[in-house]
Amino acid sequence: MKKLLFVGHFGKTGGAGISLLRTAQVAKDAGFEVRICLPSGSPMEERALSEGFDVFGYAAEPGSIEYYSGGPPLYRRTYFKKALRRKPFAKEIISAAKAFRPDAVILNSVTTSFMIPPLKKAGFRAGIFVRETFPKNGSKRMLKLYRKLLSGASGVYFISDYDKNFFNLTKTRAVTVRNSVADRFFEPVSRDEACAALGVCASDKFRVLYVGGCDPIKGAAVISEVSKLLPANIEIIACGDEKTNLENLFLGASCGVVCLGVCNDMRSAYALCDVVVLPIVKSHQQRPLFEAGAASVPVIISDFEELSEYVSEGVNGVKVPAGDASALANAITALSEDRETGKRLAAANYTFAYENHRNEAVRAVIADELSRLAGPGVLYITNIPSPYRVEFFSEMNKHVSVTAVFERKTSGGRDKKWFSENRYDFPHIFPKGLRIGSDKALNPSVKKLVSDRRFTHVILNGYSSPTEMIAINRLRKLNIPYTMWIDGGFIRENESSLARRIKRHFLSGAVRYLSPSSGSDEYLTYYGAEPSAIIRYPFTSVSGEKDLFEKPASPSEKTAARKKYGLPENGRIAVAVGSFIRRKGFYELISAAASCPELTVVICGGTPPKDYVDLITEKGIHNVRFAGFLLKEQLKILYRACDFFVLPTREDVWGLVVNEAMACGLPVITTDRCVAGVAMIKNGYNGTIIASGIADGAEAPGVLEQNTAAALSMYLNLSAEELYRQGEKACETAKEYTYENCAAKHMQCLS
Repeated sequence: MKKLLFVGHFGKTGGAGISLLRTAQVAKDAGFEVRICLPSGSPMEERALSEGFDVFGYAAEPGSIEYYSGGPPLYRRTYFKKALRRKPFAKEIISAAKAFRPDAVILNSVTTSFMIPPLKKAGFRAGIFVRETFPKNGSKRMLKLYRKLLSGASGVYFISDYDKNFFNLTKTRAVTVRNSVADRFFEPVSRDEACAALGVCASDKFRVLYVGGCDPIKGAAVISEVSKLLPANIEIIACGDEKTNLENLFLGASCGVVCLGVCNDMRSAYALCDVVVLPIVKSHQQRPLFEAGAASVPVIISDFEELSEYVSEGVNGVKVPAGDASALANAITALSEDRETGKRLAAANYTFAYENHRNEAVRAVIADELSRLAGPGVLYITNIPSPYRVEFFSEMNKHVSVTAVFERKTSGGRDKKWFSENRYDFPHIFPKGLRIGSDKALNPSVKKLVSDRRFTHVILNGYSSPTEMIAINRLRKLNIPYTMWIDGGFIRENESSLARRIKRHFLSGAVRYLSPSSGSDEYLTYYGAEPSAIIRYPFTSVSGEKDLFEKPASPSEKTAARKKYGLPENGRIAVAVGSFIRRKGFYELISAAASCPELTVVICGGTPPKDYVDLITEKGIHNVRFAGFLLKEQLKILYRACDFFVLPTREDVWGLVVNEAMACGLPVITTDRCVAGVAMIKNGYNGTIIASGIADGAEAPGVLEQNTAAALSMYLNLSAEELYRQGEKACETAKEYTYENCAAKHMQCLS
C-alpha cells in the first residue's frame, strides 16, 4: 500500500483545513495509507481524529512564507515572526516523514512551499496545494521566490485556472483542482425548512445573505454602509461572527437585519435567502461562491479579475466595484425588483457549481493527481522539441508524470514554423547551455536534473550529444538505472576502433533499451546492449485519434484536395517530403521524373537549392513542382491529393514521413536505407523497397536514380484497383504505429 503524508499548517478550523481533510479522505478512499501532520492540541487535530485519521501532532509553531492576496502585508512583524519558525517546523516535519516513509508528502498551502527543498533533500517527493491567490500587482521578488520553490515540487495544485496561469509553472506539473462543494449543498431545502432550522421567522421580504462576519477583508464596513442604504422591504441575514459583534456592525440600518452569529448550518442559510453578497475588498478565494451555486442562489461579488472565472456578469451573478457601497446597494435593489432575473442567475449558478465543483468530479481529479504523485516520475532527455516528440510526451503524460528536457529550442536547417504549433501540456525544461552543431548542445545542469528525487525513471533519447554524454556519466557515477530510447541506427562498418569504443561506452550500460526495428536491435547489440534488455516499440509521428484515415482518399476528396494545391485533376501524382539535402535523394528523384512525363511529382520541404532548379531547366523537366514548407495539417491534405509517396533516401535513421504518408492512405516507395521503410513495408503489399546502391559505405553511381525511375514507372502504370488496395494496406499498417501504441510500450518499459 502506498503512503501519503499530509501537512497542515494551521490549527484553527477554516476553509484550508476542511479542504485538507477532504483531500486526505479522497486518498484513503483511493487505497492510500494516510497520515496527517497537524499542530498538537489544535481544533484541527481534534477534528481529524474525530473523523478517523491517523494524526501526527507536532509541537513546533508552524512556520511559513506568508504573502498572498488577503494575507498579512510583506515585511510586517507577522511575516518575520513566522519566518523564524520555519527551521524548527521543517525539522519536525522531516522527522515525521522519516518515521512514516511516505511515497509523497502533500503540503496544504503555498506558504509552506519553503518545505519543498528540505523534503527533496531528505529523499521525499512533494506535492503542494496552492489554496491562496497571489496579489495581481504584488511583489515580483516574492513571485519569483514562490515560482522557484514550487518548481521543485512533483505536482502543484491550484484552486483556479487564473492562479495556475498566473504562476505559469513550466518545469513541474501544474493542475487546477477546484474546491469542492459537499453533496448535501446540492440537495434542495425549502424556505420553510430553512426558517425552522435556523429559528428565523418566515417573511416575503427579499433576503440577502452576508457571510463575512466582522472581518474587514470580507467587506464588513461595506455591508454595514449598504444596510443604511437599502429600503425596509429588504432584509440582510448576517453570519460569520458572534451575534453581538454583528449587531454592532449593523447599528443604524434602514433595512431589516437578522444576525445568525456563527452558523454551522450554511445549507439552510443559503436556502433562506434570495442572493448571497460577497463585498470583499481584497481578492481571495470564496467558498460561498460555490456553495451558493449548489444551493441555486445567485451571487453579487466585488469585481476582481482573480475571481472572474467563477462569476460571469449577468449570467450567474452580478459584479460591483470593490468597496462601493452604493453600487452594491443598487445591485441588491435591482434584483429585489426583478425576481425573474434572480431565478435565471440562480439556475445558471447551479449549473456552474455542478459542472465545476461537484464533489464527485473534484474527487476524481484529486485521486488521479495523488496517484500520479505517488507513482513513477519520468524524466525524458532529448535534443529539440520536434512536434512529434512534443505530441508523444503529451500522450505519455496522460498515463504517468512526464518531464521533458530539451537541449535546444530550435535546430539549424529546420523551418521555425515547424516548432510554431507545439503545445506543451507537460512539464518541460530548456536548460541553459552552449549550442553545438545543428541540433545538439552542452548543458552541464543536466547533472542535477538526472539525480533529482522527483524522477524514478530517466529515459535518454540518444547518446551522442555532450548533454547526453554528461547525463550518462552522471547516472553511472550515482548508480542510477536509466533507459536508452533510440529512433534507429546504422552500424558503421568502416568506422575507427576509437569511434566504436566511444559508442560502446555510451550505448552500453542501460537497464533497458527501446528499439523501433530489428535492424535497430542489431545496432544496439553491436554496440554493447544486452539483447534481453531490448523492448521493441513503434516509432511514429501519427496520432491514432487525429491522424489516421481508414481508407485512401475517395475520387471526390482527391479532386477537392488537388484544387486546393492547384494540382492536375487527372493523372497520377507522387509526393515527396523532406529537406533538400543530398541524403534525401531528391536530386535523383527530379532526374528520374524526367523519364515519366505523364507523372506529376510534388516535392514539399522548403525552398529548393539552385542546383535543383538548374537541373529542371537543363533537362527541360515540366512535371516536378515544389510545394514549399507545409505544417502537419496542411501536409495531410496534400497527401490525400496524391496517389503514392516516394522517399529515395540514401540514409534515414527512421523516416517519419513514411508513417505519415501511410496513415493518409498512400503506398510508399523508399530504399533499403530507410529504417521505417524496411520495418513497415512489404513489397507489393503496401509499397516497394528499392535498392539504394549503397554498400560498405560506398555508393554505386546511377543506381539510386535508375531504381527510383523504375519504381515511379511501375506505380504510374499500376492499375487503379491495385493502387487503392496498397493504399488500404498502408492504412492498416499505420494503425500499428501510433502515439497511443508507442506510449503503451514505454509504459511496459517503465513497469
